[in-house]
Amino acid sequence: MRTSCATDWAEALPAHVVAKWLGHSPLVAAKHDLQTRDAHFEVAIRGMPRVGEAEAKAAPIRATA
Repeated sequence: MRTSCATDWAEALPAHVVAKWLGHSPLVAAKHDLQTRDAHFEVAIRGMPRVGEAEAKAAPIRATA
């Protein structure tokens, strides 16, 4: 469970913060604690969304008067 938690943190927080919480350097965290997930591969295949693209898809369409 430690590696999956570390991977979740690494996706949302800076590497130095995650490493500090894990008790070692960012290099050791990357080498021993972080996982590659199927979802990472899916993102690589489909491509990263452009900045604002995800928000634009999620935003409701507003009628203008």
